[in-house]
Amino acid sequence: ASGGTGELPSMRILVADDDRQFSQLACQMLVAAGHQAIPAYDGASALMAAMRSPAPDMIVLDLQMPAGDGTTTLAKLKQSAKTALIPVLVVSAT
Repeated sequence: ASGGTGELPSMRILVADDDRQFSQLACQMLVAAGHQAIPAYDGASALMAAMRSPAPDMIVLDLQMPAGDGTTTLAKLKQSAKTALIPVLVVSAT
């Protein structure tokens, strides 16, 4: 235990999911927890958002999306020096 207040620092979290209802709910929950949430609804926009400065601290990534599926998007994120070290939480409805 750290002995601190138990609160995590605020994070910039990119939520990449083509299910807008899930994405909006996830973003609302993250904001309520004190984080900044950045929605993206396909792989291409997720990549663009991840490359912007400041980069997100974490990415929540759906595997099944149009315009660059999650598997391809994840591979591209890990190939770029700018985004390779960003932790990615993979989600999928299948």
